[in-house]
Amino acid sequence: MKILTEASGSMTAAYMIRAIQSAGHEAVASDIIPDIAARKLADEFVKFPVSSDPTLWDKVPALLIEHGIDLVIPSLDETLAGWAERRNALQVTANCHVIISK
Repeated sequence: MKILTEASGSMTAAYMIRAIQSAGHEAVASDIIPDIAARKLADEFVKFPVSSDPTLWDKVPALLIEHGIDLVIPSLDETLAGWAERRNALQVTANCHVIISK
């Protein structure tokens, strides 16, 4: 399973990446800046658009499909509501689950 951690430049990213890998899954880091430590720790990296990009949610399904992401763990405050609003749609359009509370 390929699991994407959002905003992987954060302080908790290394812990999340290692936990995903120790569970036998592929960790995919993501951020708006490619030069982050998590890029070296993770199995793969995805550069995401900035949260203020008006087309962010139009781009997300294509990124998830392109990289074969099975599950997303959102963590950026600015996008949590967006992930929650789209979790059912992303399961259908991108075959990807989003782990977030309602």
